[in-house]
Amino acid sequence: MKYSKIILLGVSFFSFISCMNKYEKEAIGKYELYQYDLENPLKEVDNFSQLKLNNDKTFELKYGEKIITGDWSANDNGDWTFIEFEYQNKKIEARVGRDEILFDSANGFGLENFKSLEYTKIEN
Repeated sequence: MKYSKIILLGVSFFSFISCMNKYEKEAIGKYELYQYDLENPLKEVDNFSQLKLNNDKTFELKYGEKIITGDWSANDNGDWTFIEFEYQNKKIEARVGRDEILFDSANGFGLENFKSLEYTKIEN
């Protein structure tokens, strides 16, 4: 009985992962704040900000005392790979590079001081 539950759990996990497209599989991982452009350079920045994309297509963004969680999905239009974050009925889109996620704005996350920001992957 115990082994059948483990096998069922394993099959469920792998079937869920197989439902992801290749762009989503490549994006999974932990990212840290790398570069940014500010509206007001006098405002303090949390340089330890991290973004985690989980394999269940949820995300967690930590910025200072703020923790934002929601869902994400990724796809490609032929020129760019895009990732869409959704939380509290808001949608924020970013571009995905080789090992980075680039936001033109973080206003949707309530981080209004950023003109743009880039997170770079630190672990898969």
